Parts: sequence; structure tokens; C-alpha cells
Amino acid sequence: MKKIICIVSLLFSGIANASLIGSNIDCAQTGGGSNFSCNIATSTVIDPGSEFLVGNSFSYISIDINDFSIDLDFLLNGSLGSTIIVLSGFESSLFTSITSDNLVNVSGITGFDFSDISFGTDSITFNLIDTEFVAGATAKLLLNTVQNVSEPGSIALFGLALAGFFASRRKKA
Repeated sequence: MKKIICIVSLLFSGIANASLIGSNIDCAQTGGGSNFSCNIATSTVIDPGSEFLVGNSFSYISIDINDFSIDLDFLLNGSLGSTIIVLSGFESSLFTSITSDNLVNVSGITGFDFSDISFGTDSITFNLIDTEFVAGATAKLLLNTVQNVSEPGSIALFGLALAGFFASRRKKA
């Protein structure tokens, strides 16, 4: 009976997925784009809704970071000149296997593709030089957020199962 309980305990000890919610991310704008900046904040904690607005006195791009993607929503018609947006503070493991297939839902944008995205150790850079867009244009970069992270309860359950195995073997000897 003890062995059955130990086996069931092992089967139900599982893993959870890591979450970006609550992570602190920084935004910086570089290049000569007419005083454009990340104008909600230069640093924020990821939560539901837009984390950054990029523009000057007008907000041109809304950046929403969630557990599975980074969404760029273009709010006005136009161009950001020679603007480059750098988002930093990510875990580097998010970028290990991102390919051009991860850039989806690109519509209403010309001059922007996967080659305009680069990855640093903890950052993503969006090169928007010579990019033109219309209001309502979108681009979505899917992230690799399925990271196996053991839950404390699962570790305890696994340890209890192992202890049960050793205890049942010791009694027979």
C-alpha cells in the first residue's frame, strides 16, 4: 500500500510555467527620431495592458508585454524616422529559439520584418528605421515562455515519495 501511495505522489508532482508578469522591464529609444521616447515610463513592471507608449507629444506605438508575446500596436499614421527601441530586463532563456516564425500578425507596416529585431543577453531591439505604418497596424513577437519551473509543493511531494520508498525498503531488510 505504501508503494502505491509513493507512486501516486510521484505522478502528481509536476512543473509550472514561468511568468513574465511582475518582471521589471526597461525601455529606451535611440536614434535620431525627433525626440521620440518611451513616454509612459522608462521602466515598468509587466502587468495587463500597455507597458510603454513610444512617441513625442503624440503616442505612435503602444508596447504590450505579456506572458506569451510582445505586441506592437501602431496608433497613428506615420514613421518614427531613425528610431530604435530597446526593451531590456528579460531572462535570456526567452530568446534561445526565437525564429522568424515567432513574428506574427504583421499588418499595416512596411519596411519591418524579423531582420529588424535583434536579441541581446537580456534585451530585444526593434529597428524601426525607415518603417512606415498606418493607424491600427500591428506586429506580434511570440516569446518562448514555457520554462519548466518546479513548484515548491511539487518538490515537497516528490521528496515525500522518495522518503516513502526508502522507508518501505528499510522495513523489509
